[in-house]
Amino acid sequence: MAFGVFIHRTASIYDDVPSERYQFPKQYLTRVQQCEGDWIVYLEPSKVRHTKGYFAVAKVQDIIPDPRDADMHLAVIEPGTYLDLAIQCRFAMSTRLSSMVCSMISVRFPEGLRLLYGR
Repeated sequence: MAFGVFIHRTASIYDDVPSERYQFPKQYLTRVQQCEGDWIVYLEPSKVRHTKGYFAVAKVQDIIPDPRDADMHLAVIEPGTYLDLAIQCRFAMSTRLSSMVCSMISVRFPEGLRLLYGR
């Protein structure tokens, strides 16, 4: 298992409801499967004006094919585990966070999902 960072924006093209599900393309399936049964953190991209940065945590209960789109999958969020962060971690703060966990962040995958290692 691995901790994941799920990139999410309000105006996303994906059918995401952060407290219920995270939709993602097949190309990320292997990475997201590593997060099954574990905690993830949601990150709003820095390109979003007035970004929230890291804004919530949740636990991935299951990974399933999206019944509405054959090219997509869903990370199902365990009911009751979604938690908005009371103080959002904007990017000025995330620099400090990044330096603390830089050895754990996989920089090989700059796409919409990142894994954190090193428990």
